[in-house]
This record gives sequence, structure tokens and C-alpha cells, in this order.
Amino acid sequence: MARYRKVEVAVWSDDRFQSLSSPPPNAQTLWLYLLTGPRTTSFPGLVVARDLIMAADLGWEVEPFRKAFAEASSKGLAKADWKAGLVVLRKALLDSSGEPRDTARPESPNVIKSWAKSWDEVPDCALKGEYLRSLESFTKGLGVAFHQAFLEGFRRALVRASTHPSLNQNQEQNQEQKQENGSADAEPSAGLATLFDVADTKSKEHKARKPPHPDHAEAKAYWFAFWDRKTGQAPTWGAKQASLLNGLLRPHGIDEYKRRIDLLEVSSDAWHQQWDFASFALHFDKIAVAGRESALDVALRMAGGAS
Repeated sequence: MARYRKVEVAVWSDDRFQSLSSPPPNAQTLWLYLLTGPRTTSFPGLVVARDLIMAADLGWEVEPFRKAFAEASSKGLAKADWKAGLVVLRKALLDSSGEPRDTARPESPNVIKSWAKSWDEVPDCALKGEYLRSLESFTKGLGVAFHQAFLEGFRRALVRASTHPSLNQNQEQNQEQKQENGSADAEPSAGLATLFDVADTKSKEHKARKPPHPDHAEAKAYWFAFWDRKTGQAPTWGAKQASLLNGLLRPHGIDEYKRRIDLLEVSSDAWHQQWDFASFALHFDKIAVAGRESALDVALRMAGGAS
């Protein structure tokens, strides 16, 4: 298991450190700077400064700096918007398997909320929007409490990102493509509003929807009651969850839907303990057991009361 060390960013201004011999400009030195340098922020993997400033920090000419950064970028380690003065270390939040990285894990959900207080200080650009999407995936992987803290703390940022073109590269690309296809008056993409279940009222008013399943309200209430017993709070719920619920009810019906929630509640398997409704819908078929065994039967069997 890997071990990690915390390094003070002040090491870069320490006279003893500066007096040490150093190799010619190279990507390894640059990477250490991007991980620990004075331009890092409270956000894991987010560095705020332009290339001229970073090169000056290192005592390098700007062209060798750009060459070293291009090497790191070509390996998928870092991405920059030099006009805005923003660098994102692409694997700082999530590792190659998509799991939250231990070095970025906050001590509590309150830390996520504290990050939101300085979000406005990050320069606006499409790269900032990309990082926000990665941060959402990161907090989801940490569990329900962390994701809820993200949604609460970054709610204003999410709404702004969904309507601010410079923060939503996908929205810009979709609009440009529609203009090229002669459909400039078409509705813009919901962008981040869709990804984060933040309401985009205008686009939703024009979006055709299937009518809800007759048992939709009862099924929703059943999930809310289950989630309250599990967490003591209301679940995240929006258009995305409503659509997923209808998608489960149409082929399976409400009785089978309830049965699988009951099975989920009595199961002792730890691998699904952090599931939200989207995860429940995604793995719906995995919850089913052989035959038509009831939740009560499962509970009794687990307790040793039935074979």
C-alpha cells in the first residue's frame, strides 16, 4: 500500500531549498512543482497561475517551461488554459479506475462545503467546468454524505455553470454544431444542468416527456421511506431520478420494485451500502435472488432461521 507525505508549499520560498543545486528544466521538477508549489489551491489538483508566473517561480525561461509542461500534458497528467491561468492535474481526484484518490480525500463532508467558499476565486473557463464535473464524480465516489455536501455547497456554482458559456465547453460545441447545421434557433444543450440535476427551466419546458407511470408517486414514497431509515435524511431527487424510476416501473411493476428495495435493505453485503437511486437503478437486476424469495425469507435465512 502506497504511503504519502504532506509537503508545505513554503518550501519553494525557503532560502535553503533555493540554494540547492537543481537540474536543467525538466518535466519531473515541473510535476513536483505542480503538486506542491505555491500556486496550488485548496482544491486537489487545481493550480492557479499563468505560464509566465510559474516559470518565474522555478527560475526558468518560459520556453523550457512550456516544453516541460507539454511533456506532462502529452502523458495525460495535466491540462492548462494559459489565457485564464488555470491548470488541472487530471488524475488528482480520481485514479485510472475512476475511484477517489486517497491523497485527495477530505476529512469530512464539511471540507467539501468549505471548498465551495473559494470557488469564485478560480478563473472562469471551460477547464473550470471540466473540473467541476470531476469533483462531482469524486464526491459521489466518497459516499452519500460527501455528495450531498457537494450539491449543497456548490449549488450556486452548478446553476451558474449550466448557463455560463465559458464554463461549459460541451454547450459551446453543441451550439456551434447546430449553427453549422442551420438550426441556430434550437434550444441550447442543458450541459452541466443535466449532469448535476440542476433545473434548466427553459430547456425542460420544451422537452417532450413520457407521462409518469401510474404507480410513480407510491414508488417514489417507498424509496424515500427506505432512504430515511438508512440515512435519516431525504434523498437527492430530480428529473433524472424520476426518469429512472419510470424506467424501472414499466417493465417490472411496483411489486417487484418494492421487493428489490426490501432485499437491498436486509442484505449485509457492504459493496452497495453507498448506493444512491441511480446506482440502485443501474444494478437493479443484480439485486434479484433466485425464484421469488421474499425479503422476510431472506432476513430469516441470514439470521439462521430458515434454510
